[in-house]
Amino acid sequence: MLNNSRKVSCPHCGEDSSWKGSPGPEDKLFCQHCETLIMTYEDYIHHLIQKEVQRLIDEYFDPNPAKEHSQLINALERTQPTTVRGINLF
Repeated sequence: MLNNSRKVSCPHCGEDSSWKGSPGPEDKLFCQHCETLIMTYEDYIHHLIQKEVQRLIDEYFDPNPAKEHSQLINALERTQPTTVRGINLF
C-alpha cells in the first residue's frame, strides 16, 4: 500500500524524515538528523509507483488462494441475502 505518511529512511544514518505540506516534484528531502540529501519528491513518487506495480504483478502471477477465499467470504458476508422466486441465493 501507499505510504501516506511520506516517511523515508535515510540511507546514511537510518533515521526517518518526511516532507511537510505539499512538495513539488523538484523539492528535495534532506535527513533531519544528519542533513544528507535523501531524494527528490519526484524520485519518491516514482519509487512508490514501481513498488506498487511490482506488488500487483506479484499478486497476479503468484496468487494466494487462501487470501482470495477469505476476501470472497468477507465480501459475501457483507452483502444482503438475495431471494429469487422464494429461493435464497446466499
